[in-house]
Amino acid sequence: MYIRLLISPITKAAYFRDYKGVVHAEFTEFFPDSPVAIFSENNLDWLETDIEEPDFTSLARLSFVQGIFRRDKTGLRVLSCDPRFSLTNEFVSGNKYQGKTNETVTQLAINLALHHNLSKSDKQLSLLDPMAGGGTTLLWGHRYGLETVGIDINKRALETLHRHVKKYTKIEKLRHTKSDGQTGHFTKKGVGKFILYEISDKKLKLVCGDSAHSPKLLSHQKFHLLVTDIPYGIQHRGADGKRSPLDNIIHCTPAWYESLKPGGAMAVIFNSYQPKRDVLVKAFEATGFKTTEFSSPHRMSESIVRDIAVFNRPHT
Repeated sequence: MYIRLLISPITKAAYFRDYKGVVHAEFTEFFPDSPVAIFSENNLDWLETDIEEPDFTSLARLSFVQGIFRRDKTGLRVLSCDPRFSLTNEFVSGNKYQGKTNETVTQLAINLALHHNLSKSDKQLSLLDPMAGGGTTLLWGHRYGLETVGIDINKRALETLHRHVKKYTKIEKLRHTKSDGQTGHFTKKGVGKFILYEISDKKLKLVCGDSAHSPKLLSHQKFHLLVTDIPYGIQHRGADGKRSPLDNIIHCTPAWYESLKPGGAMAVIFNSYQPKRDVLVKAFEATGFKTTEFSSPHRMSESIVRDIAVFNRPHT
């Protein structure tokens, strides 16, 4: 079946001039045997392919897709495809805060983690963002139907997430429950404090604490997926006082490995200038992670070339 995927303008805004490369990388990761042509026509950007038995839900969930069309002799015919997301897009896009992870990149990272997840479970899939910030990954994961948990060292992240969820549920008149609490590792600085929501029969939790202590903070819970956006080293300093996130990565990877189920996948968004990809991979592999081949670097600015690395925790 000849299919055209309409590339969203939001994708171009996320990846700038490198958007075609990222679109190609995501599509071929999921459909490696299908031909690909990416082009512009009538001021619209398209990916055209030929798929014998298309999985329309998987196509609709690709992070760059705005619409799906079938091409035949008479022209293009729009196809109605349900990505099976819960809630509306505003659940993610409406959460505004400084330093927010790009929503399109976050969706791509979740797609990759789901694709490479090899852990076996008949239970609800779970996702941990160990550097959650204001919760973009948690909100996206919730739309995918995942049980989501996040950790962030800044206690203001809890306030940011609560402000957004309160506003969204009020506007949408959405029933939900909220509870506040603290883990057994609570301190006066707020470490261990958490908020827990249940929305659309799925739980979403954010805990204040150090990512390197995630097993203790979360009672050694293990997750199918880990997805995070590592600080890019422009405004953040490591423990050695230098503007490099590598020190923090080395500090945290043992806890991340322990928090991931055997066979589970971790997708890491990072600035490939700090650290370089091979240095990042070396740090993860030193802990026991196995690296997949996915890579799609794209320039954001003179000091940031963003990329995504995907790792697995091997079955033992």
